[in-house]
Amino acid sequence: MKILHIINELFYGGAARALMTCAHRCAQYDGSRHTIISLAPAHNNNSRNSTALAAKLGLHVIESPDYDTLCSAISANDIVHLHYWNAPPINEFMRKNLPPMRLLVKFNIGGQHPPHVITQDIVDFADMVQTTGPFSNQLQIFSELDPEVRMAKVHMCYGAADFSRLKNFSPRPHDSFNVSYLGTVNFIKMHPDFVYLSNSINIPGARFIVCGFGDAYPTLKKQAQELGAIHRFDFRMEREDISKIFAMTDVFGYPLCEDNYSSGELVLQEVAYAGIPAVVFTYGGAGRLVINNFTGYVVRTAPEYREAIEYLYRRPDERKRMGRNAREYAMQLFGDKNAAHKTLEMYDGLMKQPKRLRVFGQAGRKAPSVCPSLLSGSQNSENHSATGAQLFVESMGSTAPWFMESLTSASLSELMIADERISNSTPGVAGALFAYRNYFSNDSLLCFWTGILLQRRRNEFGAAAEYLQAINHGYDHWRVYFRLAQCTMKLGEILLAKEALLHVLRHVPNFIEAKNMMRDIMCLSDVDSSKSAETLRLRRAFFVNEGKIERAEEAARMLLELKPNSIEVGDMEAYYRVGLDLHKNGHLELAVAVYRKVIETSITDPEIAAWAAFKHGELLLERGDEEGAKGLFYKALIFNPEHAKAKIYLVKPSESLRICLGGQGHSDCIDVPMQPINEELWQYYFTRRAPDFVRMEFPMPLCEWDTPSLAKLLSKYLAPGGAAEILMVGENNPDWEQHSNMLIIKSMGQAGLNAKLHENMITVQSI
Repeated sequence: MKILHIINELFYGGAARALMTCAHRCAQYDGSRHTIISLAPAHNNNSRNSTALAAKLGLHVIESPDYDTLCSAISANDIVHLHYWNAPPINEFMRKNLPPMRLLVKFNIGGQHPPHVITQDIVDFADMVQTTGPFSNQLQIFSELDPEVRMAKVHMCYGAADFSRLKNFSPRPHDSFNVSYLGTVNFIKMHPDFVYLSNSINIPGARFIVCGFGDAYPTLKKQAQELGAIHRFDFRMEREDISKIFAMTDVFGYPLCEDNYSSGELVLQEVAYAGIPAVVFTYGGAGRLVINNFTGYVVRTAPEYREAIEYLYRRPDERKRMGRNAREYAMQLFGDKNAAHKTLEMYDGLMKQPKRLRVFGQAGRKAPSVCPSLLSGSQNSENHSATGAQLFVESMGSTAPWFMESLTSASLSELMIADERISNSTPGVAGALFAYRNYFSNDSLLCFWTGILLQRRRNEFGAAAEYLQAINHGYDHWRVYFRLAQCTMKLGEILLAKEALLHVLRHVPNFIEAKNMMRDIMCLSDVDSSKSAETLRLRRAFFVNEGKIERAEEAARMLLELKPNSIEVGDMEAYYRVGLDLHKNGHLELAVAVYRKVIETSITDPEIAAWAAFKHGELLLERGDEEGAKGLFYKALIFNPEHAKAKIYLVKPSESLRICLGGQGHSDCIDVPMQPINEELWQYYFTRRAPDFVRMEFPMPLCEWDTPSLAKLLSKYLAPGGAAEILMVGENNPDWEQHSNMLIIKSMGQAGLNAKLHENMITVQSI
């Protein structure tokens, strides 16, 4: 069998480590071949290189594949094993137009609390689902399935803990009584009162060892210092050799937050295998991996947690009894050998089913036929897409309805309540929201929601920047302006607060809070001399969004006049873009002043300086100053020798303009970095001067909807008597080649162009 594993990001530990361990063991048992696709680049550093570990285990890794590579890998493998976690690339993957496949979805989550929930759409989308612990296996979403369907479709298989990491493990004598925590160190998973819970334990000489990856260390240390208990804690950060930690551990204290996403918890499997009793709360999957009073204690309250660990301190015989039980239990149920056998059973069951097409969210509906796109990853190839905000809302099912209310409600009271609920999001939901915001950087609703979170955290600069991004990307609801006014008011940016409130009151003139705020600030002064770089950036962005470009230029210029160490490279790029807007809106003298400033300032990025020189030259060309324009085009090439449009403008009218699309590196042509089918870029590059010759390459196979567009572009922009060469590259499939060539030649003829085939190249002649 050939198995394709798809994961959001290949890490060294956690679910990714379980994936690699299980795949390696399966390959040893049955000779199956395993490939891993990491949708995001794999997480590597000097000490924890995940791709090196995969290679050591005989696993091939593909990082950040484009659409065509992804589809080819799916088609080439017998089974797709998707390792699910609520991450944007994973949810986007399921909505792509994908080839037929057999799909097993493994849930690396408990599945009950947002954002990491198991929805009906995902269950319907899969041929088979794998839960990784009894907690998620007994969720209502599975119990409501028809019994026969559930028996065939839902299978529990613990994540594959790598017990070889404990090969040389043995307890070592130590002076203190050590309670260890090894796992994710952030409050998305940890109990928010971890330090207070630990410090409440009344054991002489007790030490609390904390290991793992996460961002909560500064908070934990601060809390311990405030309690005067820093001496009781041992913060060791990440550790690969867990056996050394377990060797000095008396009890494994693993208190997680109430809405944690735990399921099969590899660390609890490893702890049990090491013969160490664990104390956990009932919450999530972790509460189901410990058998109360047999392999450890499962507690409900903070006093019970303290009492359980104190009891185990006083009763070393009980620690030994539970430790023996835990090890026996782990050997029978946990570990990579058990996981591999169960996984191979699932694979064998899937192989009895045919590959099939599927559409996410439309169970039972036949999917459209798959045709790889001419342009890798284009909208044609990735239909069923949703906005980032929609994807985020859908990923949580019905567990966080206030996001949908914020998205769709027409009621003022409902909107305000929904936004308040968003501002109080749990750390888990907040973390997922920021992940979606970073992935879908142009999604206006996600910007608005992250702004709400930052405002609640009293980060007014960050919140105001997010609100401006939301406005810039098209979210024009008055709420974003009202919240912007609140932030800028606190920052002392009275001018922006007034402008934002005027926008609010134009839409909701009777909104009492906005009227009161406007009344309060009318008497305040907004003195420019007190402006900081941060507030000037906000002012610049606000006026750009409002279309008040001259005022944006004023703010941008004031920023550049501050102390040099206040200016960033991004400020020059933003100033250049203000110049573009001035140019576009006919403020030519101001635009020229901006272009000159950008060119002359030493911190300007060379590529931006090249564009400023080019746009200045283009402006002179529009005025008929060809010599002045030519000098600026040459200056653009000094800043950026690969500036394609400057090269095009410097070709003499008596010379042939020869172009190569896509940067293929032909010395006799000007490389233009654009995809062949992009009418906007054809218009941008070739409206002033049509090319006499164009060379381009296309991957095979072509889709029928692409070839007419290509023919139309060549007919419109190729110079009279001009020629084009189209080289077909890709898989050697005679049927595809013949079909693609016929499509191109037919489309060219319909557009009034002559086209002929010479081996794998099509030549096109403009009549």
